[in-house]
Amino acid sequence: MTKKTPPIWKILPVLEIMKSAYILWQSCMPTIPKTSRYTLAETIDKYFIQTIESILVASFLERQEKQPFVRKAIISLDTLKFLLYILWEIKALDTKKYALLSEPLAGAGKQLGGWYGQLTKIKLSRQKVGREMKRVATKSRIVRVPIVVEMVPIEHHLVVILDEIRHVVVLNELYKMPSMPPPLKILFK
Repeated sequence: MTKKTPPIWKILPVLEIMKSAYILWQSCMPTIPKTSRYTLAETIDKYFIQTIESILVASFLERQEKQPFVRKAIISLDTLKFLLYILWEIKALDTKKYALLSEPLAGAGKQLGGWYGQLTKIKLSRQKVGREMKRVATKSRIVRVPIVVEMVPIEHHLVVILDEIRHVVVLNELYKMPSMPPPLKILFK
């Protein structure tokens, strides 16, 4: 009978960090006093699993669906780190083990924060593209304004400050703008 090796998963680096931290946590659990093992330590264990689960789910989702799961993983990880700190504070976990656990968890937190920042940046850039040709309604007219930086209504006028615009559509008429450095100020009467 040939011995088969189990399949090797190709996983995200942050998931690899959390997996190795969880394995380390499992080796620390038997040394925790019973008074804390079945309360605080079990709660920490649940947060480890919840964090790993959120990261795993986010890794399989489409880019636009990942953000809530990455955020949930960050919240779970921060809660986990705080509960671990409490466990150390009440002297249920010795300093050496606390330091060994804290280091990879801090690294995982940085990676999750970077991932969340990337997802947020992409979402914000998509919203900006959506606003490029936003319809702006005034009392007497509708103006299509590309890349609106600032709009200030003044009585019956509308002042629009535009960023690198070459044309503006007002009531279906095209007004070509000269090449001027931004910000370009336009006053509609």
